[in-house]
Amino acid sequence: MPIFPLTQTELWILRALFVIPILIGIGSRALAGGTILEVVIGGGVIGGLSFIPLAFLYFIYLFGKRRPAHHA
Repeated sequence: MPIFPLTQTELWILRALFVIPILIGIGSRALAGGTILEVVIGGGVIGGLSFIPLAFLYFIYLFGKRRPAHHA
């Protein structure tokens, strides 16, 4: 039994919170110029680091939600 089961909707939101900042980071680095490697690595790092506070806030929200108790 999972410690913190997530619904499909919650998983998709978590995936979007991870992917969208990375794509925005890559896009912003591409607009700033540079080599493809700099764009992908730098944008991915910037986007990945921006995911951390977003995920933290989302998990605070999820832990605060009332969930139905599942009894065996």
